[in-house]
Amino acid sequence: MARRLGFEAQEIIALEQGCNSWAELEQGLKKAPKTIRRAPAALKLTKAMPVLYVSDVQAAADFYRDKLGFTIDFLHGQPAFYASVSRDGACIHLRFVHQPMYVAGLREKEQVIAAFLSVANVKGLFTEYQTRKVPFVHRLKKEPWGQSSFIVSDPDGNALCFAG
Repeated sequence: MARRLGFEAQEIIALEQGCNSWAELEQGLKKAPKTIRRAPAALKLTKAMPVLYVSDVQAAADFYRDKLGFTIDFLHGQPAFYASVSRDGACIHLRFVHQPMYVAGLREKEQVIAAFLSVANVKGLFTEYQTRKVPFVHRLKKEPWGQSSFIVSDPDGNALCFAG
């Protein structure tokens, strides 16, 4: 019985590989060129990029550049309907929408954070943003989990939490 199941398994494998029989599959493998098999790359998430919804991509990108010190990586479309901005290891995408994505007042009521950015020197960044007159939702404070954080808002009301 076990031998019969083994034979059936071989036949199924051969059929899945496009061969009529196990013998045909074996012959094909003998004729196939030898290739070096590499171990598959380790499965690893490498980056996350929040997508923020904005009413004017160019104006939002300019705000991120001029007020928050980001670089505009790209603007896509004429007029721009999608963009990427980055600073150091942080990257944020901006996407045009015709209407606000949230019911009026909901973001404030629920304290919705659009992006959380980890900062090596959060106090230094807070000082920089004070100088640039960035609109703060919450000023720098010590959090119960030990980090300090502050929250700023972009022109579309997207709240960005900087913590470190």
